[in-house]
Amino acid sequence: MLIFIIRTGIRLGIGFISILVYMNILGKMQLAPRSAMDQIGNYVVGGIIGGIIYNMDLPLWKFFIAIIIWGSLMLIMNYIKVNNLKAKRVIEGNPILLIDNGKINFQGFTDAKMSSDDLISRIHQLGIPSITELKSVWLETNGQITVVKVDDDVFAWSLIEDGQINHIEMRRSYKSDEWLLRQVNNLGVEKIEDVFYGELLKGNMILYLYDGQIINESDMKKD
Repeated sequence: MLIFIIRTGIRLGIGFISILVYMNILGKMQLAPRSAMDQIGNYVVGGIIGGIIYNMDLPLWKFFIAIIIWGSLMLIMNYIKVNNLKAKRVIEGNPILLIDNGKINFQGFTDAKMSSDDLISRIHQLGIPSITELKSVWLETNGQITVVKVDDDVFAWSLIEDGQINHIEMRRSYKSDEWLLRQVNNLGVEKIEDVFYGELLKGNMILYLYDGQIINESDMKKD
């Protein structure tokens, strides 16, 4: 009995340390999954660690091989998602448009397997009494919804992320790639790749460059 307790304690300790290493290597986002991939990653790690705890006949070297392989796969996926927005959309899927410019997109509801009651209950939870107040509604890849109200000018659109055009946000804001490049050039920036993050807020572009510079279009208009 004592040997069993000791072996269980050792395996629990190894499992605990493995989780800490896994979370620190892959980043804190794994603690609050934003996508199906993050959720799957946590489930699989839980299963691997559960195996070493409940199966005393499982050699430790097999556990380490499994956790290293899975951790490496998740690292590769995370690297791809960070460095390529198109690949990220393929891995995580695309948001689904439910309401477009005040009109219901019935195909979107079919694709999302949502009913009108599902949407109404969600917007009521957000304090929105009626669909008529909405300009657009998107079902995000993590199952949450993003709503834009009619005449809402305080919503910030993330048009550039990590030096790449965010085509999902471009579509949401009804802007074109040509328009974005023209705006960036007018602010004195030659290439989209020079911008770490760029957002559109109240009709003005705000650019955060890789060199640490912040360019706010509204400030330039004041000058």
